[in-house]
Amino acid sequence: MQGCAARGHYPSLARRPAESAYGSGATAPQPAPAPAPSAASPALLARLATLRDSAAKAHRDFETLRPAGERAAAQAAGAAPGAENWSVAQGALAALDSARSSLLLPLADLDTMLVEASKAAVDGPDADLKAVRKVRDEVDGWLADENRSLDSLRGRVRG
Repeated sequence: MQGCAARGHYPSLARRPAESAYGSGATAPQPAPAPAPSAASPALLARLATLRDSAAKAHRDFETLRPAGERAAAQAAGAAPGAENWSVAQGALAALDSARSSLLLPLADLDTMLVEASKAAVDGPDADLKAVRKVRDEVDGWLADENRSLDSLRGRVRG
């Protein structure tokens, strides 16, 4: 029986290009390298620098007022509400609250920028998001420090 040979046309037994590449040690073509990460836009970086500077100034103001607040709280510890030491401590705590409020303004802008950058990063590069998140996290850390300090001082004045 010569079933296949009788038809006359059969596939070539010559080496195919894929077989040559496989047997010769040649490597398959490599995919194109991923594009380099893009940098955050200069306008965004300038805005972030302005907001960070504003937040840093507010934090420095808070840190400048903190020793007076600590002294006033120490002197008011155990004082009855309305006593002179208690009133002085309340004034010092109010000054610290005011300085902390100055930090909240740039933080609110950073929160808005974080939302916008997050939306943009869904379909595009995330360099802006990373830049905003870095500054926002730093400012948020300052706020957390200030909140801990105020909570501690308020606890001493009440006690």
